[in-house]
Amino acid sequence: MKPISEIVKTRAFSIFQAFFVTILWSSSWPIMKIGLQEIPPLFFAGLRYFIASLILVTIVLVTPKNRKTIKTISRGWWIRLVIYGL
Repeated sequence: MKPISEIVKTRAFSIFQAFFVTILWSSSWPIMKIGLQEIPPLFFAGLRYFIASLILVTIVLVTPKNRKTIKTISRGWWIRLVIYGL
């Protein structure tokens, strides 16, 4: 059984994450409205995916557990992943 302090910290962090995601999600519509007035739609979509991939790659590389997992992936699988991604 987990100590109460760990449960409270986990719950508080979960609530923070929920609020953070809500703020990000609710801000996407106004940003898209403004962005689509300035940038063509296809370029804007590509830009969104590029920024999202940079953020996700950064998170994966910063997390120690993920770095260990990445090291176990063979070169052949990396080539397949890159081809699938394109």
